[in-house]
Amino acid sequence: MFSYVYTGHADGSSIIQELSFSNDHSSLINDIMCSDRECQPLRTLEEVQEWCPEKYKFERPANLQEHKFYHGSNVIVCHDMKGGYQEDRFVDGCSDSSAYRFYHWAYIDTFIYFSHSLMTIPPITWINAAHTNGVPILGTFIVEGDDGKAICETIFSSEKIVNILVEQLTSIATTHGFDGWFINIENPVNELNMPCLVNFLQRLKSDMSSKNPQSIVIWYDSLTIKGKLDWQNELNDENIEFFRKCDGIFLNYGWKDENLEKSAKFAQDRVRDVYVGVDVFGRGCYGGGGFNTSLAIEKIVFHSFSIALFAPGWVHEVMGGENFEKNQIDFWRKLQLPIRHVPKLLPFETNFCQGFGNSLYKDGRKIDPNPWFNLSRCDSQTRNYHFDEVHVAEAFNGGSCLLIRDFDEPILSCCFDLSQTSIDISLTYKVAQDSPQNIPLLVKMRTTDDLENLSENQLHSKRIYPSFQWFAGADTCNGWILAVYQISRFDDFIFLYSIQLDLDQEFKKKDILLGSLKISPWNENRLV
Repeated sequence: MFSYVYTGHADGSSIIQELSFSNDHSSLINDIMCSDRECQPLRTLEEVQEWCPEKYKFERPANLQEHKFYHGSNVIVCHDMKGGYQEDRFVDGCSDSSAYRFYHWAYIDTFIYFSHSLMTIPPITWINAAHTNGVPILGTFIVEGDDGKAICETIFSSEKIVNILVEQLTSIATTHGFDGWFINIENPVNELNMPCLVNFLQRLKSDMSSKNPQSIVIWYDSLTIKGKLDWQNELNDENIEFFRKCDGIFLNYGWKDENLEKSAKFAQDRVRDVYVGVDVFGRGCYGGGGFNTSLAIEKIVFHSFSIALFAPGWVHEVMGGENFEKNQIDFWRKLQLPIRHVPKLLPFETNFCQGFGNSLYKDGRKIDPNPWFNLSRCDSQTRNYHFDEVHVAEAFNGGSCLLIRDFDEPILSCCFDLSQTSIDISLTYKVAQDSPQNIPLLVKMRTTDDLENLSENQLHSKRIYPSFQWFAGADTCNGWILAVYQISRFDDFIFLYSIQLDLDQEFKKKDILLGSLKISPWNENRLV
């Protein structure tokens, strides 16, 4: 079939462009439902030793998008759920749309994929979702119990084997496209082998950094420098040597105020590299976890440390999938975390899709009525969602769109430099028939890309209306409207930092669906 699209230019001229849409979507649907390709961990030293880059058969994951980060306490999410490798293991997705998903990416700095296998390689679906949202993702190297003790004896009694292991860990991360390692040794280690273990950490950090300057190696607080299995719940003489060799330490969960005060003295100018553990399951954790997790976070932030949030999938694993969306949103809103980072590079595009749906849509048309789940299709997310804003009854592209409930919350937080260019903001939306079709936006701009400590005279807000509007999508009768707004720098206000809807109060009670948002440098000779 065909659809006609009006394309406008700054001088008022226009072009009618005929777009062709194929009815053959079989390849797209097959991509979603094909489940014979699975991600798996490496469970033994033999598997680690035998691994080689040629065994990697999947496509290259998304590159890590460059974001502008805030100062303040960093946030790690350590995703431990039912042993790992659940519905997320399928490279091409699956049909279980009720599977756990994560979409508060703008509120964390680092994502760890965790399981109890020796070498946990993050599934490509999680790598894609994290990187699309500007978040580095780590795998896990873990040893525990008697088996772990034997593995450590094999590895750390030989510098040669350490070198081989470091080379393999580095090569695996580089080949699979993730950003570092979480090192978790939860068994005693021969004290004579501890210098070799410390050297292992130093080598791993160095080799990873040489391959990926943005790489991260985090140590878990479970072992003392003498090889004793003894969780310290603080930074002290027993574990500071590990801290010095890594990018950060993940403290155990049983801390008290005095532990944090003591840790600050040892951390000195690296206080943000101390990630204080919070177990959402509440096991021995201050505040008891669950919906009281914020109590522990308040303590951590008060002492200026960073946060390591363990197993926030609790909202799905324990509370169940039926009310997952409400519980997930309630949990993250109760944490009261500030936004940690925002996109900074143009062009930018999102369809507000979270990597799941009851059906699949393309250009406003339903192309597959079946439920699906594939985190690789997760779009950029910066909104702090309210309940009922994730709308799955229809979408423009993907499986969901954004149903606005809180008009004061930005639909996008960002840090785009407009000093050298004007931009087009292309917004696809659907409104009720008795609502205004001409939706204004409120754009906020700054004089600097410093995301904190701004005075009022460094901020500027402006209401803008669409320069052009037309029906969008494959079927003009489906009600989606594409509006293009054009903005440029205003005097010294050159950084665009948020976009929100700016409707009069009477129209805020109407349902407004947002299907896509695209921001591009303006070019009068191009078609929108």
